[in-house]
Amino acid sequence: AQFTVLIPGATPSDGASITSTYGGVSTIFTTLSFSGDLTEVNTATWAGEANWDITNNSFGSGVSFDPFGSDQDFTGTVSANVSASGLFWANNGDEFQFDSFESFDDGSDGVADAQWDNAQFEFSGGVSANDLGNRSSALTIDTNGSSADTEIAVYTLDGTLVDTNDDNGGGGLWSQLDLTLADGSYLLVVGGFNSGFADGAAIAGTSTGSAVVTLNGYTVAASQLGSGEFQVFSFTVPAPGSAALLGLGGLAAIRRRR
Repeated sequence: AQFTVLIPGATPSDGASITSTYGGVSTIFTTLSFSGDLTEVNTATWAGEANWDITNNSFGSGVSFDPFGSDQDFTGTVSANVSASGLFWANNGDEFQFDSFESFDDGSDGVADAQWDNAQFEFSGGVSANDLGNRSSALTIDTNGSSADTEIAVYTLDGTLVDTNDDNGGGGLWSQLDLTLADGSYLLVVGGFNSGFADGAAIAGTSTGSAVVTLNGYTVAASQLGSGEFQVFSFTVPAPGSAALLGLGGLAAIRRRR
């Protein structure tokens, strides 16, 4: 799956707002790529001050994106071609909004310092989650024993952030969540320190090392976490009625065998 948005030419680096609606199947993209040419309007402006806010309006939240990553001085035109790793939910009919902004205004009020040409955003890639099966609604998730400085989050499948934690696991840099969940399907996302979590989006942090994942006292995963990487796990909290029906079905089968 792929979602590409072209930004109209001669777009100011401050004040442009472009929307595009995603029409594909519901997907969690894992890569956000950007390319574009930035041309100065005010002399001696900084390329790193020309940024974008990317919002999924269905959630009302998103990410800020700095194509150059540093406050480099430039004259004329400078080109960007960069990618960022994360999780980006896109459900059919979601409207994405792309807003250009300047982190500092070098020139006159109302006049952009630079302009974008040939700009394009592209969402691509897909998430691969390790299935943890059925879990109880009362759930304690922790990363105690990890060597990485972890952050964790739980999402619904459609991208709603349920809860997140950084350093409250009782182990210094480890993480812990104590949840009571409704029946349904969920994603557990494990990242390094400085990860960012919001409805519909997650950006991976930079801490590396082993990540030990424990659910209700039982270790379910222990593997290496790289910089800019997430470990993603899926699990289901079954409806109490379905669990009861399964039990009755088992009892009926035993009676038939007699």
